[in-house]
Amino acid sequence: MKNYKIAVAGTGYVGLSLSVLLAQHNQVMAVDIVQAKVDMINNHKSPIQDDYIEKYTGRRKTHDEREKTEPDDPEAA
Repeated sequence: MKNYKIAVAGTGYVGLSLSVLLAQHNQVMAVDIVQAKVDMINNHKSPIQDDYIEKYTGRRKTHDEREKTEPDDPEAA
């Protein structure tokens, strides 16, 4: 199976769920304009209440994480 690099815009229910699903076999970069959400995800905490996502983000503490989150730079678009 080929490993893709994927960007997901937004870390709400849809974006974060999609990011977690895709990160199981791909390298995913989730982007959000809300710095608090970015900080939570990068600290292995879910900004939404979902058992599966909380379980997944809690165990992704390895050095070679497949899911990263970045703040969105409005000027980059």
